Parts: sequence; structure tokens; C-alpha cells
Amino acid sequence: MGYDRKDITDEMVMKNIEVRPGDRVSSGDRLLFMKCGGGLIPFTCNVTSPVRGEVTSVGYPGLVTMKEIQDYDGKPHYVNVAAKLGIKPRRIGSYMKVRLGEFVQRSQCIASGERLSTIKSPATGTVEEIDRKTGVVKIQYVLKPVKLHSPVAGQVTHADTAMSAAVSSRGAVVPGIAGFGGLRHGKLVTGEPEKNCVLLLDSPPDARLMELAARAEVAGIIAPSIDAGVLVEYLARIPE
Repeated sequence: MGYDRKDITDEMVMKNIEVRPGDRVSSGDRLLFMKCGGGLIPFTCNVTSPVRGEVTSVGYPGLVTMKEIQDYDGKPHYVNVAAKLGIKPRRIGSYMKVRLGEFVQRSQCIASGERLSTIKSPATGTVEEIDRKTGVVKIQYVLKPVKLHSPVAGQVTHADTAMSAAVSSRGAVVPGIAGFGGLRHGKLVTGEPEKNCVLLLDSPPDARLMELAARAEVAGIIAPSIDAGVLVEYLARIPE
């Protein structure tokens, strides 16, 4: 914001911020505007929002925190640019402000014509198609589902299709101090290592057992402790 200028203070920045916690803004909406300095050309600072979201906090010395609103429907949205601008479909390329494959925000200008007429995107997404035969532009947010598997076997007691699911299960709690690797799950086994199982030990594993577990492709190992040398040798690195 020009903090290298001596005539701009933190108090001036805070005074000129135009949003407050709870406000909803669109991409390009103004967050701050101020003028300072004298002379023929005063210094002007204009800060706009890079996303559509809700302001969660405004902190000193001018930090605006926002939570992005991600209500994307994943459906294709079509805009007849040629019809809206009153031009022939084959000419829309000259009026487009975005390119094929470009990601755009809702309400962002995607085309402009004569007399300052503008066309804004109806949704957030990628410009999937610019049809010069029909003059229609297709915008779609491509949703990529993320699979999340239940770490336990049990019964679903509550499900919010947009947020979460609750699974009721019975089992033993094994307190732990440290862990290495990501989330793992599988049948709890106390005997010989099995594929995709979680091996529960009552003593520290040695190098031989670690190798057997690796060959059996176990999902994980729970042990009371492990010798640092055995762990480093197995992982071929020093764990953080």
C-alpha cells in the first residue's frame, strides 16, 4: 500500500478501509481507497478484493482477512456474448477480455463492446468454450471429488452431504506419543503381519520384524517404542 512513503501512517490505512467483519464482497470490490500527498498529482491507493467472500476480521495495521465463498455448482453456464453485444458471432474474439481455458470469478468482466457495455461472468469457473459460430461462451467450475474413506468400521449416525458424516464405532484406545506417516487404517492384528493390517506389538520391533512387515505390506505398526537406529535404517532418513 505504499508503506515506504512517509506520509502514510497505519492510522490512515485503518481509517480508509471500507469493509467490516461480516461484510460480503465480490471479486473486484473495493476494500480500501485513499488519497494523500499534495502537488498536482496526489498519491492514490485503491485495493480490491481478489476473491468473493466474507470478511472475518479487520486488524491493525490494515490486515483484512476473508473467508472465500465456494458455492460452486459444477454446472455449465452459457452466455450469448454475440447477442448481448449485438454483433456477429464470428466477431466475438475481438470483444472478449478472457481467453479459452482462463479461470474467471463470478461478476468478472468477460467481454466489452461499444458505449462501455460490459458482460460479466454469471459464475466462477473456467472458460471451457468460445463458440464463434453461435457466439456463446461456456463457463464451468470443474469439481474434482476427493475420496475420504472411513478410518473405522461402524454405523453412520449422522450425515451432512455438504459438510461431514458421523460414524459410531467400538474399539480400544491406544495412547501414543509420536507417529510417522499419514492416516492409516486396517484390521488390528497381534500375530503375524498381514497385508493391509495394523500390527499391534507389545515390545519394540527390531530390523527383522520391520522388514517382514514391509514385505507383508501392512498398513501400519503400533508399538510401545522403537530404537532410533532401527527406525532411521528402515526409513533411510531421520524423521522430523
